[in-house]
Amino acid sequence: MSIIDAEDTEKATDVPATDTYNGWSNWETWNVNLWIMNEEGLYYELVLRLPFTLETARDFVKETFPNGTPDMPGAGGLVNVDYQELVSAWNEG
Repeated sequence: MSIIDAEDTEKATDVPATDTYNGWSNWETWNVNLWIMNEEGLYYELVLRLPFTLETARDFVKETFPNGTPDMPGAGGLVNVDYQELVSAWNEG
């Protein structure tokens, strides 16, 4: 493997793939849920807004993370979020 190949391999792992991730439809959906469930204030805000619809979940995520989560390379990561999966998880819990 050349130095260039090693650099390309390293860069490819900087942003997780959008395949299934930890039981979620993709990394972006998992990451949004992780942030909301692990930040006490965000979790309480989620509970206060229950139950969610597709529209209210999308609004909540975009209000909370207008530029994507701190782990995302920008707001473009929100495009891949499976909001229906979040609605199902949040309303179920």
